[in-house]
Amino acid sequence: MSSSDPQNLETLAWHELEAKSLLRANAQSLAKAQESSSTGSWNDWVAKDLSQGDWVVVELPLAAYELPPSAAGFIGADLVSQWNDLVSDVCDVHNQFIGMKQSLVGAILAGDERVQDFKLRSRSWVDLYIDRRVKKTLAKTGGSTKQFQLLISELLPKIEEIAYREGSANKWLMGEFTDYLPAQLLNATCRSLLDTKFDQRTLSTAYRILSRDPVEQHYLAELSNLYQWHHFDDLPNIFAMVKGLKPDQDQGLNADQIRVRLQELVDDIQEMRPFLRHNYRPENIVVEVVPGLVISFRWAVGLGVGFIPVAPSTDEMLKHHHRSTGTVSMTIGYDGILLNLSSPWIDSNSLLKDLPEALLCNLWLLEIVHSRLLELYSKIDIDAVLRRFRIRNSEVPLSPVVEASEEEFAALCQLISEPNEGQSNSAGSRTFQSIGGVRVQRLLSILADKLGCEVRQGKGSEIVIYREGGHHFRLGHHKRNSCVPPFLIRSLLFRVGVSLDEWIGAVGA
Repeated sequence: MSSSDPQNLETLAWHELEAKSLLRANAQSLAKAQESSSTGSWNDWVAKDLSQGDWVVVELPLAAYELPPSAAGFIGADLVSQWNDLVSDVCDVHNQFIGMKQSLVGAILAGDERVQDFKLRSRSWVDLYIDRRVKKTLAKTGGSTKQFQLLISELLPKIEEIAYREGSANKWLMGEFTDYLPAQLLNATCRSLLDTKFDQRTLSTAYRILSRDPVEQHYLAELSNLYQWHHFDDLPNIFAMVKGLKPDQDQGLNADQIRVRLQELVDDIQEMRPFLRHNYRPENIVVEVVPGLVISFRWAVGLGVGFIPVAPSTDEMLKHHHRSTGTVSMTIGYDGILLNLSSPWIDSNSLLKDLPEALLCNLWLLEIVHSRLLELYSKIDIDAVLRRFRIRNSEVPLSPVVEASEEEFAALCQLISEPNEGQSNSAGSRTFQSIGGVRVQRLLSILADKLGCEVRQGKGSEIVIYREGGHHFRLGHHKRNSCVPPFLIRSLLFRVGVSLDEWIGAVGA
Protein backbone atom coordinates (compact mmCIF):
# COMPACT_ATOMS: atom_id res chain seq x y z
CA MET A 1 0.00 0.00 0.00
CA SER A 2 1.53 3.29 -1.03
CA SER A 3 1.06 6.41 1.11
CA SER A 4 0.68 8.36 -2.14
CA ASP A 5 -2.69 6.67 -2.75
CA PRO A 6 -5.39 9.43 -2.37
CA GLN A 7 -7.48 7.22 -0.08
CA ASN A 8 -4.48 6.43 2.08
CA LEU A 9 -3.59 10.11 2.25
CA GLU A 10 -7.12 10.81 3.54
CA THR A 11 -6.65 8.38 6.40
CA LEU A 12 -3.10 9.60 6.98
CA ALA A 13 -4.46 13.15 7.23
CA TRP A 14 -6.57 12.13 10.22
CA HIS A 15 -3.50 10.77 11.99
CA GLU A 16 -1.73 14.01 11.15
CA LEU A 17 -4.43 15.89 13.06
CA GLU A 18 -3.57 13.80 16.10
CA ALA A 19 0.14 14.39 15.47
CA LYS A 20 -0.45 18.14 15.27
CA SER A 21 -2.33 17.97 18.56
CA LEU A 22 0.66 16.21 20.07
CA LEU A 23 3.07 18.81 18.70
CA ARG A 24 0.89 21.66 20.01
CA ALA A 25 0.80 20.07 23.46
CA ASN A 26 4.57 19.62 23.34
CA ALA A 27 5.08 23.24 22.27
CA GLN A 28 2.95 24.45 25.18
CA SER A 29 4.89 22.25 27.61
CA LEU A 30 8.20 23.49 26.17
CA ALA A 31 7.13 27.11 26.56
CA LYS A 32 6.17 26.46 30.19
CA ALA A 33 9.48 24.72 30.83
CA GLN A 34 11.41 27.63 29.32
CA GLU A 35 9.39 30.20 31.26
CA SER A 36 9.80 28.34 34.54
CA SER A 37 12.11 29.79 37.14
CA SER A 38 13.10 26.23 38.03
CA THR A 39 16.45 25.03 36.74
CA GLY A 40 16.12 21.51 38.09
CA SER A 41 17.14 18.43 36.16
CA TRP A 42 13.51 17.47 35.42
CA ASN A 43 12.73 20.85 33.89
CA ASP A 44 15.97 20.79 31.91
CA TRP A 45 15.27 17.29 30.59
CA VAL A 46 11.72 18.21 29.55
CA ALA A 47 13.01 21.26 27.67
CA LYS A 48 15.72 19.22 25.95
CA ASP A 49 13.36 16.41 24.95
CA LEU A 50 10.62 18.70 23.64
CA SER A 51 13.02 20.94 21.71
CA GLN A 52 14.20 18.05 19.53
CA GLY A 53 13.06 18.25 15.94
CA ASP A 54 10.14 16.28 14.55
CA TRP A 55 12.46 14.20 12.43
CA VAL A 56 11.58 11.74 9.68
CA VAL A 57 11.96 8.08 10.63
CA VAL A 58 14.77 6.29 8.80
CA GLU A 59 15.43 2.59 8.45
CA LEU A 60 17.47 1.04 11.25
CA PRO A 61 19.29 -2.30 11.10
CA LEU A 62 18.92 -4.73 13.97
CA ALA A 63 22.59 -4.07 14.78
CA ALA A 64 21.58 -0.55 15.91
CA TYR A 65 19.85 -2.12 18.91
CA GLU A 66 22.71 -4.29 20.14
CA LEU A 67 24.09 -4.02 23.66
CA PRO A 68 27.85 -3.53 24.08
CA PRO A 69 29.85 -6.73 23.37
CA SER A 70 30.98 -6.76 26.99
CA ALA A 71 27.37 -7.09 28.26
CA ALA A 72 27.32 -10.87 28.02
CA GLY A 73 30.24 -11.01 30.42
CA PHE A 74 28.41 -9.33 33.30
CA ILE A 75 24.69 -10.01 32.67
CA GLY A 76 24.94 -13.42 31.04
CA ALA A 77 24.25 -14.77 27.57
CA ASP A 78 20.62 -15.59 28.45
CA LEU A 79 19.74 -11.95 29.23
CA VAL A 80 21.52 -10.78 26.09
CA SER A 81 19.46 -13.31 24.11
CA GLN A 82 16.22 -12.05 25.72
CA TRP A 83 17.25 -8.47 24.90
CA ASN A 84 17.84 -9.43 21.28
CA ASP A 85 14.37 -10.98 21.09
CA LEU A 86 12.80 -7.81 22.51
CA VAL A 87 14.58 -5.35 20.24
CA SER A 88 14.02 -7.53 17.20
CA ASP A 89 10.30 -6.85 17.64
CA VAL A 90 10.95 -3.15 18.28
CA CYS A 91 13.05 -2.91 15.12
CA ASP A 92 10.34 -4.64 13.10
CA VAL A 93 7.67 -2.20 14.29
CA HIS A 94 9.97 0.80 13.85
CA ASN A 95 10.78 -0.04 10.25
CA GLN A 96 7.07 -0.08 9.36
CA PHE A 97 7.10 3.72 9.73
CA ILE A 98 10.06 4.67 7.55
CA GLY A 99 9.49 8.06 5.91
CA MET A 100 6.96 9.29 8.48
CA LYS A 101 7.58 12.00 11.05
CA GLN A 102 8.03 10.61 14.53
CA SER A 103 5.09 12.65 15.90
CA LEU A 104 2.85 10.94 13.35
CA VAL A 105 4.16 7.55 14.50
CA GLY A 106 3.19 8.49 18.05
CA ALA A 107 -0.38 9.21 16.94
CA ILE A 108 -0.63 5.96 14.98
CA LEU A 109 0.77 3.83 17.82
CA ALA A 110 -1.58 5.33 20.43
CA GLY A 111 -3.37 2.38 21.98
CA ASP A 112 -1.45 -0.18 19.90
CA GLU A 113 -1.27 -3.43 21.88
CA ARG A 114 2.30 -3.98 20.72
CA VAL A 115 3.45 -0.97 22.75
CA GLN A 116 1.94 -2.31 25.97
CA ASP A 117 3.26 -5.79 25.23
CA PHE A 118 6.79 -4.44 24.86
CA LYS A 119 6.47 -2.47 28.10
CA LEU A 120 5.51 -5.60 30.02
CA ARG A 121 8.28 -7.66 28.47
CA SER A 122 10.89 -4.96 29.07
CA ARG A 123 9.86 -4.63 32.73
CA SER A 124 10.41 -8.37 33.18
CA TRP A 125 13.83 -8.06 31.56
CA VAL A 126 14.80 -5.15 33.81
CA ASP A 127 13.66 -7.03 36.93
CA LEU A 128 15.82 -10.04 36.04
CA TYR A 129 18.79 -7.84 35.15
CA ILE A 130 18.63 -5.86 38.41
CA ASP A 131 18.10 -8.92 40.59
CA ARG A 132 21.16 -10.55 39.05
CA ARG A 133 23.44 -7.52 39.15
CA VAL A 134 22.51 -6.33 42.65
CA LYS A 135 23.34 -9.75 44.10
CA LYS A 136 26.66 -9.92 42.25
CA THR A 137 27.86 -6.41 43.15
CA LEU A 138 26.55 -6.06 46.71
CA ALA A 139 29.90 -6.80 48.40
CA LYS A 140 32.05 -4.85 45.94
CA THR A 141 30.73 -1.30 45.99
CA GLY A 142 30.97 0.02 49.55
CA GLY A 143 27.49 1.38 50.07
CA SER A 144 24.05 1.44 48.45
CA THR A 145 24.52 4.75 46.62
CA LYS A 146 27.86 3.66 45.18
CA GLN A 147 26.24 0.42 44.06
CA PHE A 148 23.50 2.42 42.35
CA GLN A 149 26.11 4.61 40.64
CA LEU A 150 28.01 1.58 39.39
CA LEU A 151 24.96 -0.19 38.00
CA ILE A 152 23.24 2.86 36.50
CA SER A 153 26.28 3.45 34.30
CA GLU A 154 26.49 -0.12 32.96
CA LEU A 155 23.71 -0.23 30.37
CA LEU A 156 21.38 2.73 30.80
CA PRO A 157 23.43 5.18 28.66
CA LYS A 158 23.39 2.70 25.77
CA ILE A 159 19.67 2.00 26.16
CA GLU A 160 18.93 5.75 26.24
CA GLU A 161 21.01 6.19 23.08
CA ILE A 162 18.90 3.52 21.35
CA ALA A 163 15.56 4.81 22.64
CA TYR A 164 16.14 8.45 21.66
CA ARG A 165 18.28 8.00 18.55
CA GLU A 166 17.75 10.77 16.01
CA GLY A 167 15.82 9.49 13.02
CA SER A 168 14.07 6.81 15.04
CA ALA A 169 10.59 6.29 16.47
CA ASN A 170 11.97 4.10 19.24
CA LYS A 171 10.88 6.39 22.06
CA TRP A 172 7.23 5.44 21.50
CA LEU A 173 8.18 1.84 22.26
CA MET A 174 11.13 2.22 24.63
CA GLY A 175 10.55 5.51 26.43
CA GLU A 176 9.28 3.89 29.62
CA PHE A 177 12.24 1.50 29.64
CA THR A 178 14.67 4.34 30.41
CA ASP A 179 12.60 5.44 33.42
CA TYR A 180 11.70 2.01 34.76
CA LEU A 181 15.30 0.76 34.95
CA PRO A 182 16.65 3.53 37.24
CA ALA A 183 13.48 3.45 39.37
CA GLN A 184 13.76 -0.28 40.01
CA LEU A 185 17.48 0.04 40.59
CA LEU A 186 16.78 2.72 43.21
CA ASN A 187 14.28 0.39 44.91
CA ALA A 188 16.88 -2.39 44.98
CA THR A 189 19.71 -0.26 46.38
CA CYS A 190 19.26 3.11 48.09
CA ARG A 191 15.49 3.75 48.28
CA SER A 192 15.76 3.99 52.07
CA LEU A 193 17.68 7.26 51.63
CA LEU A 194 14.70 8.96 49.98
CA ASP A 195 12.14 10.18 52.50
CA THR A 196 8.86 11.69 51.26
CA LYS A 197 5.96 13.42 52.99
CA PHE A 198 2.56 14.02 51.37
CA ASP A 199 0.70 17.18 52.37
CA GLN A 200 -3.01 16.38 52.07
CA ARG A 201 -3.89 20.06 52.44
CA THR A 202 -1.97 21.13 49.32
CA LEU A 203 -1.82 17.72 47.57
CA SER A 204 1.91 18.12 47.21
CA THR A 205 4.90 15.99 48.17
CA ALA A 206 8.10 17.17 49.82
CA TYR A 207 11.19 15.01 50.05
CA ARG A 208 14.60 14.91 51.67
CA ILE A 209 17.69 12.77 51.24
CA LEU A 210 18.65 10.89 54.40
CA SER A 211 22.40 10.98 53.94
CA ARG A 212 25.04 12.94 55.82
CA ASP A 213 27.33 13.05 52.80
CA PRO A 214 26.68 16.34 50.92
CA VAL A 215 27.94 14.89 47.64
CA GLU A 216 25.60 11.92 48.00
CA GLN A 217 22.76 14.25 48.98
CA HIS A 218 23.23 16.35 45.86
CA TYR A 219 23.54 13.30 43.60
CA LEU A 220 20.35 11.64 44.81
CA ALA A 221 18.42 14.92 44.89
CA GLU A 222 19.32 15.59 41.25
CA LEU A 223 18.18 12.11 40.25
CA SER A 224 14.95 12.39 42.23
CA ASN A 225 14.19 15.65 40.43
CA LEU A 226 15.09 14.15 37.07
CA TYR A 227 13.03 10.99 37.41
CA GLN A 228 10.33 12.41 39.74
CA TRP A 229 10.88 9.62 42.25
CA HIS A 230 9.20 11.62 45.00
CA HIS A 231 5.93 11.17 43.06
CA PHE A 232 5.97 7.36 43.37
CA ASP A 233 3.15 7.56 45.93
CA ASP A 234 0.88 10.04 44.13
CA LEU A 235 -1.68 7.41 43.15
CA PRO A 236 -1.92 5.67 46.55
CA ASN A 237 -2.08 9.05 48.28
CA ILE A 238 -5.06 10.09 46.13
CA PHE A 239 -6.75 6.71 46.59
CA ALA A 240 -6.30 7.00 50.35
CA MET A 241 -8.42 10.17 50.22
CA VAL A 242 -11.07 8.55 48.01
CA LYS A 243 -11.46 5.15 49.64
CA GLY A 244 -13.89 6.48 52.26
CA LEU A 245 -16.60 6.89 49.61
CA LYS A 246 -17.47 3.17 49.41
CA PRO A 247 -20.95 3.33 47.80
CA ASP A 248 -23.02 0.37 48.99
CA GLN A 249 -23.86 -0.69 45.43
CA ASP A 250 -20.21 -1.51 44.71
CA GLN A 251 -19.32 -3.52 47.78
CA GLY A 252 -19.82 -6.97 46.20
CA LEU A 253 -17.55 -6.39 43.20
CA ASN A 254 -14.46 -8.54 42.77
CA ALA A 255 -11.33 -7.42 40.92
CA ASP A 256 -12.25 -9.06 37.60
CA GLN A 257 -15.73 -7.53 37.64
CA ILE A 258 -14.27 -4.09 38.30
CA ARG A 259 -11.82 -4.49 35.40
CA VAL A 260 -14.70 -5.39 33.06
CA ARG A 261 -16.55 -2.30 34.19
CA LEU A 262 -13.45 -0.10 33.74
CA GLN A 263 -13.01 -1.38 30.18
CA GLU A 264 -16.66 -0.57 29.44
CA LEU A 265 -16.25 2.95 30.79
CA VAL A 266 -13.05 3.67 28.90
CA ASP A 267 -14.49 2.17 25.70
CA ASP A 268 -17.29 4.70 26.01
CA ILE A 269 -14.87 7.56 26.64
CA GLN A 270 -12.95 6.55 23.51
CA GLU A 271 -16.21 6.60 21.53
CA MET A 272 -17.00 10.08 22.80
CA ARG A 273 -13.54 11.47 22.10
CA PRO A 274 -13.98 12.33 18.38
CA PHE A 275 -17.15 14.31 19.14
CA LEU A 276 -15.85 16.21 22.17
CA ARG A 277 -12.12 16.76 21.86
CA HIS A 278 -11.74 19.67 19.43
CA ASN A 279 -13.93 22.13 21.30
CA TYR A 280 -13.29 20.66 24.71
CA ARG A 281 -12.59 22.88 27.73
CA PRO A 282 -11.35 21.11 30.88
CA GLU A 283 -12.98 23.85 32.93
CA ASN A 284 -16.31 22.19 32.06
CA ILE A 285 -15.39 19.15 34.15
CA VAL A 286 -14.37 20.20 37.64
CA VAL A 287 -15.74 17.98 40.42
CA GLU A 288 -15.14 17.92 44.17
CA VAL A 289 -14.87 14.21 44.98
CA VAL A 290 -14.33 14.63 48.71
CA PRO A 291 -13.50 17.78 50.70
CA GLY A 292 -10.01 18.84 49.71
CA LEU A 293 -9.90 16.76 46.52
CA VAL A 294 -11.10 18.21 43.21
CA ILE A 295 -10.61 16.38 39.90
CA SER A 296 -10.88 17.37 36.26
CA PHE A 297 -10.14 15.74 32.90
CA ARG A 298 -7.86 16.41 29.92
CA TRP A 299 -7.55 14.40 26.73
CA ALA A 300 -4.20 12.76 26.05
CA VAL A 301 -2.39 12.02 22.78
CA GLY A 302 -0.09 9.00 22.66
CA LEU A 303 0.18 8.59 26.44
CA GLY A 304 -3.17 7.09 27.30
CA VAL A 305 -6.83 8.05 26.94
CA GLY A 306 -6.60 11.11 29.16
CA PHE A 307 -5.36 12.67 32.38
CA ILE A 308 -7.17 13.28 35.66
CA PRO A 309 -5.49 16.27 37.33
CA VAL A 310 -6.21 16.87 41.01
CA ALA A 311 -6.24 20.02 43.12
CA PRO A 312 -7.25 20.89 46.69
CA SER A 313 -10.04 23.27 45.60
CA THR A 314 -12.11 24.32 42.60
CA ASP A 315 -10.37 27.71 42.50
CA GLU A 316 -6.97 26.05 42.49
CA MET A 317 -8.03 23.70 39.67
CA LEU A 318 -9.30 26.59 37.56
CA LYS A 319 -5.98 28.41 38.11
CA HIS A 320 -4.11 25.32 36.89
CA HIS A 321 -6.27 25.15 33.78
CA HIS A 322 -5.80 28.84 33.06
CA ARG A 323 -2.02 28.68 33.48
CA SER A 324 -1.56 25.16 32.05
CA THR A 325 0.13 24.10 35.27
CA GLY A 326 -0.48 21.33 37.78
CA THR A 327 1.07 19.33 40.57
CA VAL A 328 -0.46 15.85 40.51
CA SER A 329 -2.19 14.01 37.65
CA MET A 330 -3.24 10.44 37.01
CA THR A 331 -3.18 8.87 33.56
CA ILE A 332 -6.13 6.83 32.27
CA GLY A 333 -4.81 3.75 30.49
CA TYR A 334 -6.46 2.15 27.45
CA ASP A 335 -8.00 -0.45 29.76
CA GLY A 336 -9.40 2.14 32.19
CA ILE A 337 -6.70 1.46 34.79
CA LEU A 338 -5.31 4.60 36.45
CA LEU A 339 -1.53 5.05 36.34
CA ASN A 340 1.01 7.30 37.99
CA LEU A 341 1.85 10.03 35.48
CA SER A 342 5.64 9.94 35.79
CA SER A 343 5.91 6.26 36.79
CA PRO A 344 3.15 4.45 34.85
CA TRP A 345 4.17 0.99 36.04
CA ILE A 346 2.63 2.03 39.38
CA ASP A 347 -1.08 1.56 38.76
CA SER A 348 -4.29 0.39 40.40
CA ASN A 349 -3.38 -3.25 39.81
CA SER A 350 0.10 -2.98 41.32
CA LEU A 351 -1.31 -1.28 44.44
CA LEU A 352 -3.80 -4.00 45.34
CA LYS A 353 -1.50 -5.81 47.78
CA ASP A 354 -1.05 -2.74 50.00
CA LEU A 355 -4.31 -0.98 49.13
CA PRO A 356 -7.12 -3.51 48.50
CA GLU A 357 -9.55 -0.68 47.63
CA ALA A 358 -7.37 0.58 44.75
CA LEU A 359 -9.52 -0.81 41.92
CA LEU A 360 -12.73 0.44 43.55
CA CYS A 361 -11.22 3.92 43.94
CA ASN A 362 -10.19 3.72 40.28
CA LEU A 363 -13.76 2.80 39.34
CA TRP A 364 -15.38 5.64 41.30
CA LEU A 365 -13.08 8.27 39.80
CA LEU A 366 -13.53 6.98 36.24
CA GLU A 367 -17.30 6.84 36.68
CA ILE A 368 -17.30 10.53 37.63
CA VAL A 369 -15.30 11.45 34.53
CA HIS A 370 -17.47 9.25 32.31
CA SER A 371 -20.74 10.72 33.60
CA ARG A 372 -19.57 14.30 33.03
CA LEU A 373 -18.32 13.52 29.53
CA LEU A 374 -21.61 11.76 28.79
CA GLU A 375 -23.47 14.94 29.72
CA LEU A 376 -21.49 16.79 27.04
CA TYR A 377 -21.84 13.97 24.52
CA SER A 378 -25.63 13.84 24.93
CA LYS A 379 -25.79 17.27 23.32
CA ILE A 380 -24.20 15.97 20.08
CA ASP A 381 -26.57 15.27 17.17
CA ILE A 382 -24.97 12.24 15.48
CA ASP A 383 -27.61 12.21 12.71
CA ALA A 384 -26.81 15.84 11.90
CA VAL A 385 -23.09 14.98 11.62
CA LEU A 386 -23.92 12.21 9.13
CA ARG A 387 -26.27 14.48 7.16
CA ARG A 388 -23.54 17.11 6.74
CA PHE A 389 -21.13 14.48 5.52
CA ARG A 390 -23.64 13.07 3.00
CA ILE A 391 -24.49 16.56 1.72
CA ARG A 392 -20.82 17.35 1.12
CA ASN A 393 -20.44 14.11 -0.81
CA SER A 394 -23.58 14.68 -2.87
CA GLU A 395 -22.17 17.98 -4.10
CA VAL A 396 -19.34 16.14 -5.94
CA PRO A 397 -20.99 12.88 -7.06
CA LEU A 398 -18.38 11.96 -9.66
CA SER A 399 -15.38 12.44 -7.35
CA PRO A 400 -13.98 10.09 -4.71
CA VAL A 401 -15.54 10.40 -1.28
CA VAL A 402 -14.43 13.62 0.38
CA GLU A 403 -12.25 13.41 3.45
CA ALA A 404 -14.13 12.51 6.61
CA SER A 405 -13.33 14.48 9.74
CA GLU A 406 -12.56 12.68 12.98
CA GLU A 407 -16.13 13.35 14.11
CA GLU A 408 -17.66 12.20 10.81
CA PHE A 409 -15.69 8.95 10.75
CA ALA A 410 -16.79 8.20 14.31
CA ALA A 411 -20.39 8.88 13.29
CA LEU A 412 -20.00 6.37 10.45
CA CYS A 413 -18.76 3.80 12.97
CA GLN A 414 -21.81 4.46 15.12
CA LEU A 415 -23.92 2.97 12.32
CA ILE A 416 -22.60 -0.48 13.27
CA SER A 417 -22.14 0.07 17.00
CA GLU A 418 -23.53 -2.29 19.61
CA PRO A 419 -24.10 -1.75 23.37
CA ASN A 420 -21.57 -2.90 25.93
CA GLU A 421 -22.36 -6.51 26.71
CA GLY A 422 -21.86 -6.13 30.44
CA GLN A 423 -23.85 -2.96 31.03
CA SER A 424 -27.13 -4.64 32.00
CA ASN A 425 -25.52 -6.87 34.62
CA SER A 426 -22.41 -5.01 35.71
CA ALA A 427 -22.00 -7.15 38.81
CA GLY A 428 -24.64 -5.28 40.80
CA SER A 429 -22.91 -1.91 40.43
CA ARG A 430 -24.72 1.34 39.78
CA THR A 431 -26.63 1.76 36.52
CA PHE A 432 -24.23 2.36 33.65
CA GLN A 433 -25.51 4.32 30.67
CA SER A 434 -23.43 3.23 27.68
CA ILE A 435 -23.21 4.54 24.14
CA GLY A 436 -21.65 1.27 22.97
CA GLY A 437 -19.20 0.89 20.12
CA VAL A 438 -18.02 -1.30 17.26
CA ARG A 439 -17.44 -4.76 18.65
CA VAL A 440 -14.56 -6.95 17.51
CA GLN A 441 -16.68 -9.74 16.03
CA ARG A 442 -18.84 -7.32 14.04
CA LEU A 443 -15.76 -5.54 12.72
CA LEU A 444 -13.98 -8.75 11.74
CA SER A 445 -17.11 -10.02 9.99
CA ILE A 446 -17.34 -6.85 7.89
CA LEU A 447 -13.63 -6.94 7.06
CA ALA A 448 -13.77 -10.57 5.95
CA ASP A 449 -17.20 -10.70 4.26
CA LYS A 450 -17.45 -7.25 2.68
CA LEU A 451 -13.91 -5.94 2.32
CA GLY A 452 -11.97 -9.02 1.22
CA CYS A 453 -9.65 -9.17 4.21
CA GLU A 454 -7.95 -12.26 5.56
CA VAL A 455 -8.55 -12.61 9.31
CA ARG A 456 -6.52 -15.12 11.33
CA GLN A 457 -5.30 -15.78 14.85
CA GLY A 458 -1.86 -14.34 15.65
CA LYS A 459 0.42 -14.67 18.66
CA GLY A 460 -1.42 -15.09 21.95
CA SER A 461 -4.61 -13.05 21.85
CA GLU A 462 -3.66 -11.13 18.69
CA ILE A 463 -5.82 -11.14 15.58
CA VAL A 464 -4.01 -10.48 12.31
CA ILE A 465 -5.86 -8.73 9.46
CA TYR A 466 -4.44 -8.56 5.94
CA ARG A 467 -5.59 -7.64 2.46
CA GLU A 468 -3.54 -8.07 -0.68
CA GLY A 469 -1.75 -4.86 -1.53
CA GLY A 470 -1.74 -3.62 2.06
CA HIS A 471 0.12 -4.34 5.27
CA HIS A 472 -0.63 -6.74 8.12
CA PHE A 473 -2.43 -5.21 11.09
CA ARG A 474 -2.27 -6.85 14.53
CA LEU A 475 -5.31 -6.22 16.69
CA GLY A 476 -5.05 -6.88 20.42
CA HIS A 477 -7.98 -8.94 21.67
CA HIS A 478 -7.70 -9.37 25.43
CA LYS A 479 -11.36 -9.90 26.25
CA ARG A 480 -14.17 -11.51 24.36
CA ASN A 481 -15.79 -9.30 21.71
CA SER A 482 -14.44 -6.04 23.11
CA CYS A 483 -15.10 -2.65 21.52
CA VAL A 484 -12.67 -1.18 18.99
CA PRO A 485 -12.48 2.65 19.15
CA PRO A 486 -12.84 4.71 15.94
CA PHE A 487 -9.19 5.83 15.91
CA LEU A 488 -8.05 2.20 15.97
CA ILE A 489 -10.49 1.22 13.21
CA ARG A 490 -9.10 4.03 11.10
CA SER A 491 -5.54 2.87 11.76
CA LEU A 492 -6.57 -0.66 10.76
CA LEU A 493 -8.16 0.46 7.50
CA PHE A 494 -5.10 2.56 6.70
CA ARG A 495 -2.70 -0.33 7.27
CA VAL A 496 -4.59 -2.97 5.32
CA GLY A 497 -5.48 -0.63 2.45
CA VAL A 498 -9.26 -0.18 2.78
CA SER A 499 -10.44 3.13 1.33
CA LEU A 500 -13.05 5.40 2.88
CA ASP A 501 -15.33 4.68 -0.12
CA GLU A 502 -15.18 0.97 0.69
CA TRP A 503 -15.79 1.52 4.39
CA ILE A 504 -18.84 3.69 3.73
CA GLY A 505 -20.27 0.98 1.51
CA ALA A 506 -19.57 -1.70 4.09
CA VAL A 507 -21.33 0.12 6.95
CA GLY A 508 -24.32 1.04 4.78
CA ALA A 509 -23.90 4.79 4.90
